Amino acid sequence: MHLRGKNNLIESVFFGGTFDPIHNGHLEIISYIKNNFNFNKMFLSPAGNQYMKTMPPIATPEQRFEMCKLAFDDDFITLVDYEIKRSSPSYTIETLRYLKNKYPEFEITHIVLGADAFDEINLWKNGSELLRNYKFIIISRLNSDTEPMSNIKIIESLSDISSSFIREKISENISVLHYTPIEIHKYIKENNLYR
Repeated sequence: MHLRGKNNLIESVFFGGTFDPIHNGHLEIISYIKNNFNFNKMFLSPAGNQYMKTMPPIATPEQRFEMCKLAFDDDFITLVDYEIKRSSPSYTIETLRYLKNKYPEFEITHIVLGADAFDEINLWKNGSELLRNYKFIIISRLNSDTEPMSNIKIIESLSDISSSFIREKISENISVLHYTPIEIHKYIKENNLYR
């Protein structure tokens, strides 16, 4: 049963990221949000051309999308390929407008972000509009300065795993089976990624 918000729309949440690769830390965040909030849908969007990152992802957009696809078999998650199909820079505000048009029955009320990304939101395209129109679920790391506010819910980091940690282990020829779903581990090996 879908719980509907004040506008009779189905309340949902947006989670964008590089996911290079997606790992158990991401899955723990998603599981926590699914079990502790009243969302009926999460729109998961692997980033395309991230204009604010100096280093591009190692895996291609298609490979990162495919890994996300392998990681989920859950009606709660809808994967979004809008950004990876674009060659132009990825802007969260444009992805959210696209989703609003494509899924008019859903209302995205919250955005999931890491504390480091949230700290730079004023540098984003239409960052002030995002702050005005959405609530945020911030995944905090140690020493983060982000403080709770009426539109900000802070979740203490659920895992120490990071994509850069996984890439480093793979480059050192160390197994990452404990840090990623087995399907992702297999895909990384078969495609010789991060070596």
